[in-house]
Amino acid sequence: MIIPSFKAGYTRVPRLISTTDITSTGSQNYTVPAGTIYLEIEIVGGGGGGGAGRTITSGRNTRYHGGGGGGGGGYVKYTYRGSLHGGFKVGDTLSFTVGTAGTAGSGSSSGGNGGNSTLNSHTQNSIPQLFLTVPTGGGGFGGETESTYDTTASGGGGGIFSNDDLTVYRDWE
Repeated sequence: MIIPSFKAGYTRVPRLISTTDITSTGSQNYTVPAGTIYLEIEIVGGGGGGGAGRTITSGRNTRYHGGGGGGGGGYVKYTYRGSLHGGFKVGDTLSFTVGTAGTAGSGSSSGGNGGNSTLNSHTQNSIPQLFLTVPTGGGGFGGETESTYDTTASGGGGGIFSNDDLTVYRDWE
């Protein structure tokens, strides 16, 4: 998750205050810097795990087959201008969750799905305010392992994104 924060400049053009890259997974909080007028938040879901490779022996022949790759996490870019109660104030925090990567397949199992990354709430004056529409970068789907002799394992699908400011057109639909 990347969170740059901006404040008003002298020429009415916002200027960057700071950029924070958050890569550790799980639930966390971010303290909004003083003077912030808006945040541009980039959210990426955890990638899916790759499917297990297999070794198949038939008579004297041994074949090695790779598992399908895991799908990438969904991406969301979200501009947040603060709460309905007047933008940002000193001491405001955002609560968010960074999704974990999917587990790799083993034996004859497919890879695990990645976890969702979400922006959960904005706490102002010690009162948490939940988002009505939660910006979410969905986790990627796990890759498959080869199920039968002489087939190809499929890769996992990409994560689904929702409630963003960025419009992305997918050419496979």
